[in-house]
Amino acid sequence: MKFARKESVADEKEKADMKEFTKASKLYNEKLAQEKRDARAREKEERDWLKAEKAKEVAERKAERERAKSKLATIRKLCKTPLQASARLHRK
Repeated sequence: MKFARKESVADEKEKADMKEFTKASKLYNEKLAQEKRDARAREKEERDWLKAEKAKEVAERKAERERAKSKLATIRKLCKTPLQASARLHRK
């Protein structure tokens, strides 16, 4: 009888230990998953920022090309001959 009680107490202790281990394991896994989510969010923010910077640079280059085209068109419009236009373009 005493042996059965000791065994019963040991089983209950083992169950309690397993329950505690399971709970700790679950908390650890949740923490790990949250850290991974946070890391992915940071990486996404960085990618988005780099993408916006690249788009900004592209827009600046495009605007510069448009200004150059506009300047060329204006010079061509003002000059009577291609030689005058060429001279005006290369003048600083």
